[in-house]
Order: sequence, then C-alpha cells, then structure tokens
Amino acid sequence: GRVTMANLYRGAGEFQMTVLGGESLGGELRVEGYPHAAVRIDPDIERFIGSCAQKGTSHHWALVHEDVRRELGYICDMMSVAKVTFD
Repeated sequence: GRVTMANLYRGAGEFQMTVLGGESLGGELRVEGYPHAAVRIDPDIERFIGSCAQKGTSHHWALVHEDVRRELGYICDMMSVAKVTFD
C-alpha cells in the first residue's frame, strides 16, 4: 500500500527534511536480520538521486504506512525546518 518516507538531515548549519511518497512492494524478506522494505518511490529515480546528491540526506529513512506528507510539512513549518519535497 501507500507509504511515506522521510529523512531528517542537518547540513550547512540547518535541518532539512526530505519527504516523498511511494508504494510498498511487499513480498518476502530480502535481507535476513534487518528491518527493510522495498518501495517504488513516486518521483523519477534520477530526479530523486540528483536531489539527494545536491541537497544532502543521511542514510536513515523513516517509513510509515499511509500518505502523511502534508502532516510532515506542517511539522516542518512549525519547527522552521527546510522541506525537500517531490510534489
């Protein structure tokens, strides 16, 4: 089903949150012993990788069921955290 992915990163002295949606592919475990998921992300992969390279991310991503991108945007606004989105 639908999922939201978020990454909180501190670069150049300020925090930013990268937020995107996608579709969980489900299926069997692909890597034993580690929490993981296979997700088909909404943005084009080249655009996503380019944004990550240009703006920065960490290697840890939060993943939740449902589309909560709008709610995460509100949190960023309340906390003055820069947003990177793919709408």
